[in-house]
Amino acid sequence: MGQIVSALINASVAHFSQVEAELISTPDDEFKFHLGVPSA
Repeated sequence: MGQIVSALINASVAHFSQVEAELISTPDDEFKFHLGVPSA
């Protein structure tokens, strides 16, 4: 059973690694960064 769980975890990590790589390397028109007090 340990090998099955390991395989599932590895597949999940691979999936999210790919999703994160796409998010990091593509433009994001909705990214909002807040630092400090907002201007009026």
